[in-house]
Amino acid sequence: MKRLTLIISLLIAIAAPLKASTIEQLFLDEHAGVFNLLDRQARMIMLDNFKSGAKVPVSNNMEGDSSRIVALSEREITVLTSPARQVQARLLVNKRDSIIIAVETVSTPYRDSRVTFYTTAWRRVPEADHIKPVPAITMLYRSAMDANAQAELDALAMPMMEMTLEDDRLALRHSYKPQVTKEVYTKLEPKLFDVRYYQIDGLKLKLIK
Repeated sequence: MKRLTLIISLLIAIAAPLKASTIEQLFLDEHAGVFNLLDRQARMIMLDNFKSGAKVPVSNNMEGDSSRIVALSEREITVLTSPARQVQARLLVNKRDSIIIAVETVSTPYRDSRVTFYTTAWRRVPEADHIKPVPAITMLYRSAMDANAQAELDALAMPMMEMTLEDDRLALRHSYKPQVTKEVYTKLEPKLFDVRYYQIDGLKLKLIK
């Protein structure tokens, strides 16, 4: 009897990762504030619209605003929660566990992003547990700047950074170019990387040197 109980417990443990929720179900169940403009009914309508090919936006909880799904796959969803805010959410899975990575981007009008991580129950977990080093605008500088150079750059433009999930990588791009004149950017460009990437490996993201 004890042996049978042990076998059943092992089977449950092995099967647990395979029962990870689909990204659609996670989208419907989210309660951590990622899709806070959308109630469950609105999310269900959005999924139905997307699957049927209807490009019909759905009203959200901001007066006069609307939302729509722009991409959906087995493990990833991209949602325009408002005309100025986009969320990419992806389910990351390994043999034993799964987590959600969410990339939220706002346009003000310059694009600026943040990345957060959650359990499949939508409990937030520390970014440093899954991505190292934690993304920062300084990663897009080709070399360290002294205080004067940094102050000069900050006076020209806001240090904003856009992040996007692209295949098995997370891309980082600065938002300096649209903020300054062509002449100023010509001087800045040699000091900056256009893009840098993190490699996604299971539940971890590692900066590609």
